[in-house]
Amino acid sequence: MKKQIFLLASVLLLNGCASTVKSALQDTTENIQQTTEYIRKNPDVVDNATSVMKSSSEFIGKSMKVTGDLLQKIAK
Repeated sequence: MKKQIFLLASVLLLNGCASTVKSALQDTTENIQQTTEYIRKNPDVVDNATSVMKSSSEFIGKSMKVTGDLLQKIAK
């Protein structure tokens, strides 16, 4: 009897996990489709975001260089 209960519990647990994975996959697919549609409808927003990200990354790179130089001076 204990083996049957354990087997039933295992099957129910695995079924729940499979359902969760399936739902997550469906949600991800829907998000990708919505994002793709948004990008197609709003290319100017994507271009602006790209330029902002580029300038932000340049700023971060410069900040890291200044911080590295400062740390080297302190270490000497």
